[in-house]
Amino acid sequence: MAANQLRAPSLMLGYWPLLTTSPAVQALNAAATWLAYNFVAEQAKTLSEVSAYLSAIANPGSLATTDLTCDLYSDSSGSPNASLQSRPAPSVPGSAQWLRWTGFSTALTAGTPYWLVLKNANAAPATNFPTYQWVAQGASFGQAVPLGVGNLLVATPPQYGWGRGVTTNSGGAWTLQGGTLGMRLGFSDSTYDGTPVQNLTRANAVGSGDRASGKQACGVRFNVPSGATLNVRGAWFVVARNGAPGSLVYKLYSGTTLLGTTYGIGQANVTSTTGDLLAAYFPSALALSAAGNPYRLVMADSNTADASTLWYGAPLVAWDSDASSLALKPLDGTLQETVTTDYTAGPPVFTDTSTNVIPFGLLLDTLGEFTAGGGGGLFNHPGMAGRMNG
Repeated sequence: MAANQLRAPSLMLGYWPLLTTSPAVQALNAAATWLAYNFVAEQAKTLSEVSAYLSAIANPGSLATTDLTCDLYSDSSGSPNASLQSRPAPSVPGSAQWLRWTGFSTALTAGTPYWLVLKNANAAPATNFPTYQWVAQGASFGQAVPLGVGNLLVATPPQYGWGRGVTTNSGGAWTLQGGTLGMRLGFSDSTYDGTPVQNLTRANAVGSGDRASGKQACGVRFNVPSGATLNVRGAWFVVARNGAPGSLVYKLYSGTTLLGTTYGIGQANVTSTTGDLLAAYFPSALALSAAGNPYRLVMADSNTADASTLWYGAPLVAWDSDASSLALKPLDGTLQETVTTDYTAGPPVFTDTSTNVIPFGLLLDTLGEFTAGGGGGLFNHPGMAGRMNG
């Protein structure tokens, strides 16, 4: 990477879903109402399984597995075209859970867009229907993001990659939206793809155990892949503020050993009550390599005497707890929430939650993002994007 970009870091590395809305749902309570998820086959693989989050179901006893269908569709100009294969649900759930359709056997062509169309074939769909949920109207996936290049968010149709569509006239016309989190694909070679997110808690609505207040700090735990050494100059979280806590600081740990603390952001400069992306810098660059795994980056309230009503919060993304889904999390499946109730302790005791993920970013040094000889294979490493893991 270039080492002469003096105005801003030339690379940001982290997990950056653009959390523009709370979770959204679609009830399939009319025969002509279908929900579709779009994806591009990155490799030539045979589809075997599809997962989507079912947030509610009305009168499950009146639904058959053949009512809750998932079809693989071809694409035409950015919309579903024709069904290639249809599969019934393996069972009819009685409550919210991940629904996984198995038995697909279609060979996908690499680089080709496809659609997964969910339908309700019940004779009385207005009273017997499923409701599916996804997260974010606009979102990007965890990845290495060169600043100025973009973040995979497609703003307008056609949505060639990880978007969704809804029709109310059996496919005659579609309303399309890009950047949807909440789908998982399974392939015949036992690999998986997707971002199986089932819920989102906004930064201003997280519980007391997931905030930075007084001595309590919260953030992320992650590993640096083998072969990469990152020179970290700063970091960011999406932060909301309640009341008037002390200054906001970010602390970076190797395990439980403190490596550095950023310059503080005065609470008066944290103006959002719902969450803004806020960056802060360390006094000097910090080198991170696999030898220091795991790392923890947390946000903290500099006033350790603050009451619990004075706090900073970050959004929580709830991930599917299935082992194959957890392996799809960014940074080789290692990214997860971490909390300590006393960051002043030596050393702090951290509690990690594997099914929670917090958006964050590392700002790499303007004078050399990688240590010489480090970073080999970084951008080709499947775990960096949190996708296509086996």
